[in-house]
Amino acid sequence: MSDKYIYFITDDTQNHKFKLLLDAVEEDLNGQLIVVSPGQAKRNVWGYRQVSLETDKKDTSRMILWSRFIYLFARIVNSQHSRLFPKRNIYSGGRITRTVVKFLWFFKTRRVLRRVFPLYESLFFFPFFMDKGRLKGDNRIFLYDALIFRNCALAKLVHQVRKSDVEEYALVTSWDNPFYGQLCTKSRGYICWSVAMKNDIEHVHDFSMANRKLLYYGAFPFQKFQLTRRRKSLKTLSSPVVLGYACSFCDDVQMYEELELLNTISEEIAKSGLEFQILLRGYPSIPRQKYLEADLHENITLYHAKDTSYIDRFGDGRERIMFSTDEERHFYLAQCDFFLSLATSFSIEAAIDNVPIIHIYYPKWERQTKSENQVFTKIDLSDHIRAYFESTLTTVSSPQDLVNCLEKTIYIEEEYAKLQKHNQTLLSRFGFDLLN
Repeated sequence: MSDKYIYFITDDTQNHKFKLLLDAVEEDLNGQLIVVSPGQAKRNVWGYRQVSLETDKKDTSRMILWSRFIYLFARIVNSQHSRLFPKRNIYSGGRITRTVVKFLWFFKTRRVLRRVFPLYESLFFFPFFMDKGRLKGDNRIFLYDALIFRNCALAKLVHQVRKSDVEEYALVTSWDNPFYGQLCTKSRGYICWSVAMKNDIEHVHDFSMANRKLLYYGAFPFQKFQLTRRRKSLKTLSSPVVLGYACSFCDDVQMYEELELLNTISEEIAKSGLEFQILLRGYPSIPRQKYLEADLHENITLYHAKDTSYIDRFGDGRERIMFSTDEERHFYLAQCDFFLSLATSFSIEAAIDNVPIIHIYYPKWERQTKSENQVFTKIDLSDHIRAYFESTLTTVSSPQDLVNCLEKTIYIEEEYAKLQKHNQTLLSRFGFDLLN
């Protein structure tokens, strides 16, 4: 048994998607993996030994507030997500708050002033600048989330890791993380999905990773799902044709705008005479009851996911979210003849099961309704969606364009196969070719 220890610092102990990655890291780094979590976190679902550290809930709450406040004064990065934050922030705070945000961003976006503002991570750890604690590095490796604000509960420990002479890796957990201004840039090592993700980080954050230790593990959150995939191969359509749709937005205001957009799409398809049904899958953190209370078009059916449970994700009441099984998600996708992609990572799972995907993005001149304007303005601020989905998938630019695409694809075998081929392009870009 190795005498090297790998400490994974996290409070996200209920996330099954880490399992295969942690197994691979433990093997590749030749050590014993130990989960380090705050006291309120639940027992990890990966089967690893766990060390729970006593933390003060008030301190954690203060760090969460601090992590949000400092974003106002942190340096912006080379992404729409960062540069256009005032537009993203329209539903947060009152008129005074929005005015202050716009004022700050006016100066932060000036090229000559950009580097006057400190890095987000420097501000995040500022409360610990007097802390002299250091960790011994012999036979110890540390992993933590690359999005620094996700380390609020154990921020002091992560600070000590970064200040000590130890081997460390910042874990980039999702495909959208490189485009966030809160991603750390001073870690000595990184665990990424792919070289494309590494390139995104370098471009967005304007630094070179040439002298950093880099480990690539592919799109690890989807590895277990891929191992059990049910690939749709032949064109065998249901009657009526079933269009899958997974909701993208997690707040109430955007949820209703998104549903109104979907109603418009459904009405337009109905006018064409196509026999279809949209199978709507709700957002995991929004209770199903809210969707039941919404006014949905008659051709939209709310999917009822079985074998799921709502879990207090971090053990402190911060977020309750629905966790589903791979089997349940495969079952949902098996019912879909097509998948309509807007801004959801569920598109990746649809691609894995080879369900033909049609991506929806309306340019400004095609937006006719309030819901279309609200939803696609939000997407305009999301570099990752446009960089990955629009560059690889068949994209429609209006409801009528969607109808035309469906009609062509339903009746022409080669068009159906073309959509499936795009799935493989998308997966390759995400780094699925690196998965074992």
